[in-house]
Amino acid sequence: MVWHVDDFVAAPLAAVRKQLLPRWRECLRQAGNRALTAMKCDENAWAVLPDLAKAGVEIASPAGGTEHAAVLRARRAVPDQMILHGVTDFDALFDALRKGRAQALIDLAGDLAQLWPVIASPRAPLPRRVSLADLTWAAEYLKTLDVGNHLARREVLAERHA
Repeated sequence: MVWHVDDFVAAPLAAVRKQLLPRWRECLRQAGNRALTAMKCDENAWAVLPDLAKAGVEIASPAGGTEHAAVLRARRAVPDQMILHGVTDFDALFDALRKGRAQALIDLAGDLAQLWPVIASPRAPLPRRVSLADLTWAAEYLKTLDVGNHLARREVLAERHA
C-alpha cells in the first residue's frame, strides 16, 4: 500500500484541479497496479474526491469532522469500490456505548452501512483521555458490525456493564 499525503487547503479548487491532480495522476501511474493507493489529505479534498478516484486513488482519507450528510454526498460521487477512511464519529460511538444507547448505535451502524466500503477509523484525532479499554471496546463493537452478528454486539455491551 502506498499512502500519499497532500494539503489541498493551500490552493484554490481550480488550482488543485489544474496543478495538483495531474501531479498525483503521474505518481499513481508510476505506482501502477503493484500497490494499493491511498491519499490522506485535508477536509478540502472532499470537493475533489471524484477527481482523485479518476486519478487512481483507491482509499481516501480526508481529515476533518465532516458531517455524515456531506460524506454521504461524497460517497455517491465516487466509484463504489473506493474505500473511505476516517468516517466514524468516535465521540458519538463512545457516548452511545457508555450510556447503552441502542438507537444511537443502530444509527452509527446505519451510517457506516450507507458509506460502505469504509475503514471505520475516527474522523478526528482521539483525545488522550480515551482509555485503551474504551478503544478496545469500541473496536470490538465495530468488528461485530462487519459480520452483522447481533449476539456478539449484545455480548460486548453486556461485558462493558459487568
